[in-house]
Amino acid sequence: MRAVLVEAAQVAANTHPHWRSELKRLEPRLGRNKSIVAIARKLLVAVWHVLSEQATDHFAEPDIVGRKLIKFAYEIEKKKKVIVPWVNLRHNLSVKDWMPAFGERSDKHPLGARRN
Repeated sequence: MRAVLVEAAQVAANTHPHWRSELKRLEPRLGRNKSIVAIARKLLVAVWHVLSEQATDHFAEPDIVGRKLIKFAYEIEKKKKVIVPWVNLRHNLSVKDWMPAFGERSDKHPLGARRN
């Protein structure tokens, strides 16, 4: 499990702005390898909060998450395992079309209320 988390931390540190800045902050003090392990632990804590408390990831980018969810729903529908009636990929949908509460701090948020 550690190897998978370290690999995910490597990808996150190379691609996501928040984790990249976290790496730049930690690397001078800890070195590259220990910084990546620290980021892996922070990622694990973030995943735990998302799964256990249904809290949203404050560093997630809504447009990217929305595109990935639509792509995932399309792949599921294509395999005919589950029919997803709300996805009509012939139209160019944005995140705000099908998830208007994303980013708002309310109890109507798809994953529950966001934490401050």
